[in-house]
Amino acid sequence: MKPDYSVYGMALSVFDLDRSVEWYTEVLGFTLVRRTRFESVNSDLAFLECKGIHLELIKGAESIWIDALFAEPPDHLKPIGNKALVMQVDDIKRASQDLEDRGVTIVWRERVMDENGTLNTMFRDPDRNLVSIFQR
Repeated sequence: MKPDYSVYGMALSVFDLDRSVEWYTEVLGFTLVRRTRFESVNSDLAFLECKGIHLELIKGAESIWIDALFAEPPDHLKPIGNKALVMQVDDIKRASQDLEDRGVTIVWRERVMDENGTLNTMFRDPDRNLVSIFQR
């Protein structure tokens, strides 16, 4: 019998854990659940949650930047791996304006993504990780 898998959340490597916790709680409304240290991987972690999405922010002792992972779209799709944290909103115009008002780096705003009229705003967190919000 196959195990019953379900998606729990995702993890992001960050440069400054305190700054990232503040950004994800203040800008996107996540709640800090707990902070801890994983000695086995020499890293500090913060566990956040927002409407059932679990996000692990990880500050490794020897983190490095790999520029190709932070390319501007559509070049961000060239490296294999994670692309963006994706969230849904009910009012993308209001959410996009809120992000802009907070000084968030916007990659694109309210772009129609498909034949169904899915609207998407793409932006970056403090470590240049891509975050995507959409409205259907």
